[in-house]
Amino acid sequence: MKTLTSRSTLFVSALLVASTSVTLTAATANKNILATVDGVTISSQELQARIDAAPAQYAEALKTKEVRSKLLDDMINEKLILNAAQKKGIERTPEYKKDLQLAQNQLALSTYVRQLIKANTVSDDEAKAYFDANAAQYGPTEFRAVSHILLANESDAVSINSQLKSGGVFSSLAREKSLDPSAVANGGNLGVFSKGQMLPEIDAIAFTLKKGDISGPIKSQFGYHIVKVEDIRVRPQIEFNTVKEQIREGLLAEKNRKTLAENIETLKKTSKIKKEESQI
Repeated sequence: MKTLTSRSTLFVSALLVASTSVTLTAATANKNILATVDGVTISSQELQARIDAAPAQYAEALKTKEVRSKLLDDMINEKLILNAAQKKGIERTPEYKKDLQLAQNQLALSTYVRQLIKANTVSDDEAKAYFDANAAQYGPTEFRAVSHILLANESDAVSINSQLKSGGVFSSLAREKSLDPSAVANGGNLGVFSKGQMLPEIDAIAFTLKKGDISGPIKSQFGYHIVKVEDIRVRPQIEFNTVKEQIREGLLAEKNRKTLAENIETLKKTSKIKKEESQI
């Protein structure tokens, strides 16, 4: 009898353990369900997948409960619309079928290209070779912050130049007299330039002036300019490691472009193409 009682106790204990396991499993499953819309669930895994797919700049914001909750609301809204679309039979409409074909074509294109270029890589040696071959691009560079006043003719330019020499304020005269429409708002400020980036006529003079110097009248296709060098800045030498990834990305993009172009040329040679130029 004692043995039977012991066995009964063991049996009941086993049942309790089993039922507890089932309860815990159900609780875990329920915990993974974040929302239900007309019987269709949204799981924590689906939310996390959406978060993982978000652009990198949103990663920090998506760590907050408030933003994650907003994202879940968006997913609920999507389910509502999707359910409504399915009930309406959207998938049977000509418009849906047309858009589906376009989407499938685009997916096929992107998948084909992705597979075509997946073997392309750029080594550190390739990136360094590009860096060395373009050393001037990464060497110390002088920049000039330049303002100008644009006039219609030389006599007006000479007059303004005289006013500036007599103590006239450059930005004020630019706002009042310059033909450049932006001068009203920015006082003639053109921005910051390295050599070769400005109009050749201005470039040739601006890089001979010192900080604060004002030029005489400079003729260009737009009229006559009075130029002031507001500031002179020098960017130091750029080290390879600073731009290595940027160079690698650029070289990889070029490799991918070349691979695709070569593939298209190969396909053209094995395909029949007929263009009806008159119909364009």
